[in-house]
Order: sequence, then C-alpha cells, then structure tokens
Amino acid sequence: MRTYSKISTVSLFCVSLCIGLYLFFLNPQLDSFFSGSDGKEPYVYFANRIFEANYSYISESILLPLFARVIGASQSPYRYLILCAIATILILPNVAWLAQSYFKNTTQSVSLLVVFILTYRYLHEFLLSFPDPLTILLISALCFQRKQQFIFIAAFLTGLSHFSMASLGLCACALLIFCANANDRILQQKLAKHVVLGLIAAKIFLSLWYAIFEYQLESRLSIVVSNGAQSFIDSYQTQQLEFWLTPGIPFLVAYGAICAYFAFCNQIAFALALLLSISLAYAGLFFATDGLRVFAVIVVGPYLIALRQIITELYPKVCHVESDKVKCFISALSREFRWIALGLTCASFWTLLTLKAKNKGLLINNITEVHIFMVSLNPVILYLWFTSILMFAVIAIPFLRRLTIWLGFAKISVVLPLAIVMTQLFRQELMPPGPMTLVQKILAFAVFLGISCLMMKFKFLIVYRRYQSNIERLGHLLFR
Repeated sequence: MRTYSKISTVSLFCVSLCIGLYLFFLNPQLDSFFSGSDGKEPYVYFANRIFEANYSYISESILLPLFARVIGASQSPYRYLILCAIATILILPNVAWLAQSYFKNTTQSVSLLVVFILTYRYLHEFLLSFPDPLTILLISALCFQRKQQFIFIAAFLTGLSHFSMASLGLCACALLIFCANANDRILQQKLAKHVVLGLIAAKIFLSLWYAIFEYQLESRLSIVVSNGAQSFIDSYQTQQLEFWLTPGIPFLVAYGAICAYFAFCNQIAFALALLLSISLAYAGLFFATDGLRVFAVIVVGPYLIALRQIITELYPKVCHVESDKVKCFISALSREFRWIALGLTCASFWTLLTLKAKNKGLLINNITEVHIFMVSLNPVILYLWFTSILMFAVIAIPFLRRLTIWLGFAKISVVLPLAIVMTQLFRQELMPPGPMTLVQKILAFAVFLGISCLMMKFKFLIVYRRYQSNIERLGHLLFR
C-alpha cells in the first residue's frame, strides 16, 4: 500500500508538472516578458543592492531578490526571469504534492487539482518577473500543513516574500483555519495562532533588515494616502465590471458554490469567513494598480483551504457508493453506450460541417453580433452549438428520445441549416452573387421550414434498432 501511494504521488506530480509547463508556454505574453524590460530590471537592480542602502518600495519583497542574489540569478535580467519561470511552473506540482500528502488519496487530490486548474485564472494569465509565484508556493504550503512549526515557517517566509499581500492573504487563512469544522478545535486554534505569529515575526525581521541596511521605504498605505481615495474610486468607476470579474467567472462560480454549500450545511462561521476572505482580496485589488496578480496572491490561500474542506466533506458522501450500485450504473451505461457514441458522432460531424459551411459564406452571415458582458456573441454560432448539444441529448438520453416534441424540434433544428447550405450552393451556381432581397429571404425560409418539417417523419435510427438485441447481449457479456 505504501509503494502504491508513492507511485501515485510521483505520477500525480509528473502529470501536474507537464500541465504546468503547458499552461506556462501557452501564455501569449511570454515573448514580451523576455523581450521587454518592464518589471524585471528594478528587481534585478534591487537584488544586486540588497545588502546596501535602498530607497525602492519593492524592498518589502526581499525573499526572491535575496535568493536570486545568492544563487547568481541576479547577474542578468534573463537569469532572473528564468528563476521566476521555474517558480511559476512549480505552482501546480507543488499543490499536487501537498494535496496528496494531506489527503493521502489520489481521487481527492485529482479533484482538487482539476478544480484549481480550471478556475484559478493566474495559472493562465500570470505576469512574469514579480515575486508572486514564490509567494503562492509558500501560501500553498501553509494551507496543507498540520504541524504548528511548519505553519509558522511558511507564514514567516511568505511575509518575507511580499508582506503587503501576505498580510491580507495570511489573515484570511488564519480566520478560515480557526473557523474550519474539525475534530480538534484546540489544534485548529493553535494553527491559526501560528499563522499570525509567523506574520508578526516576518514584520519584525523586515523592520530590522530595513534599519540595518538603512532602507527608507514608502509603504502601500502611504501611497494610498498620498494619492487619495478619489483616484482609486475614479479608476473603479471607469471599469466596474472588469473589477468584479477580475478573478474570472469560473472562479466566482466555484467560490460562490462552496460558500453556499457550507452555509447550507449550517457551517455559518466558515461561510462568513470565506466571504470576508474574498472581500479582503477585492479590497487589496481596489487599492492597487496591478490587477489580477494582487487578487490571485491574496485569495489563493483561502481558496485552497476552501477546496480542501469541501473535498474532505463531500468525498465520503459521494464516492463511498455500494459496489452493486456501481455495477448497475456500469450496466446501464453499457446499454446506452451505442446511443452515446452515435449521438457524439452525429453531433460532432454536423457541427464541423455547419461551421465549415459558415466560414465559406454558405449560412446567414450578415447578422449583427450581440455584446453580452464584454463578449461578442454571434447568434448563428450560438444556434449551431445549441443544436449540436440538442442533437446529442435527443439521441443519447432515453427520456428525450421518447418525447415527440423534442425529437421533432431537434430534427427541424438540424435540417434547417443543411437546407440553407444546399440552397446557398445552388444559388451560387444558378444566380449572380449578391445579397438576397427580402422576398427571396421569406420564400427561402418558408421552403427551409417545410423541408425540415417533412424530415420529422423520417426514422433515422431504425437501422440500429434491428441490431438492438445483439448489442445488448454483447454488452451483458462484457459487463456482467
């Protein structure tokens, strides 16, 4: 069992490392990071002068520049960027390894990793050269620790990595750890206390460092006071929707669902702590100009703790199913497999065909796009995707196959674009090019609708029903 656990952990680490590499090189701004000078030159300059008098605000983030100075990564901007790239790529493997060591269950670790990859926007839109990846690595390590000394060390190093962001993120983590539902409440209180103690120790260490090396700093609070609150209010009012959607809709949906679950389970304190945590992240975002990176660093700790807690509670309820129910489910799935395969094949082929036809100008292409939440939506594209999903559902789901209304509606929706494509082909051959008149459009639509209604009477699946008994016998032999 121990060998299997090690193999699973190593395999999960390698897979998450590959995914981290893929997401890293998928960033469209990667070339600009290495070609430009914004963001990296100040940190390299500070790393070379970290033991001298320094007057730059970024000196509150001393851990990454200090590490770069020690290993020689500050000798050139490109070496420093490579160090930042390595830290960014290691975020996912680090979370995977820590989750596996915490859960000691591959299914739970994979569940957390999948949700984290799909919803944590920073993995897809990171900014290289800042100390954010190192801060995220340290906060992630704190979220999966059960020992007080490790909690203290992780909080201390996180404060050295970027104190202003860490102060908000770690306070939120301490609150969630304190409010989390656990068997040992005394241990939870001690863990939360050590988070705060680590943050205080980091502040004391930074203050001594500033005094010894004669740093004269301008804190974020002093910047907010000097700029005035009105400047931040004006910036917010110019892009209110962008402000609230900074973490991305998938993250907001997942975070809201987690809050709703704990509130529904009468864990009101933990749900309120989650709301307060995201409020701190939005507060940090409001008084900053760095956008996503500030929000991502502050919220990563609370988000991982929330995922850890909900997976811990849901796993016994969802995954501990009796074996006979699993067999019944597999047997039922095998009986419907032919319909699922048929529906997927038909929907995929139809979607590719119609999209190809639209790109060639064989569908209605002069419809004005609709703008919803800053996203341009083409009604024709939406109709094609909706029809493909409807086609798959009507073929694959037995209940919908027996409903004449849904079946007829699906046939009309499928045949209508095909009739338009065929008419457009004949029209290009027989008529001169140019836009159709209103009368031609009305007549064409009437013809298309009539052809589609006639197709309702055709039994497309009658051939498969002839072999239904043979397929069911084969499925019974394979999955009995």
